Amino acid sequence: MAIKQYIHGAGRDYQLWGNVGRFLVDRSVQTAMGNCISSKTGDIWWLWLSHNKQTRGFASARIMKNERLYLRYFYCAEKSPLGLDEKVLIAKAINYAKEKAFTMVYTNWEKNSEILANMGFTAIPRARGDFCRWELELERNSDD
Repeated sequence: MAIKQYIHGAGRDYQLWGNVGRFLVDRSVQTAMGNCISSKTGDIWWLWLSHNKQTRGFASARIMKNERLYLRYFYCAEKSPLGLDEKVLIAKAINYAKEKAFTMVYTNWEKNSEILANMGFTAIPRARGDFCRWELELERNSDD
């Protein structure tokens, strides 16, 4: 099983949308995400592909101008017997942000997310709703 990275608009969009398209139109996935799934040129997508190239999950992030990575979506259709789940997709986004020397990864996700809490994200609660902002500060390289 592999996690493949795509950049929206970098010439392989037919592969990206061919692999993730069924999730984008699935109402149950949209409900789990709390919104319709969208993308714009430059967004980074990580797709979990099975050995026979079936998409099992995805994550998507957007580079923000303030040296931050906005993790927009992460979803797994099923848990892998090898332990691959949302944590691995989130870790891909975190590692990408570290490689690019970003200062933070953040997302808007369910207030009670154990996955994000266990990965070191801090919840910034809101008075209303089931979602809140989750932030993970990244250490700056001392060589900077």
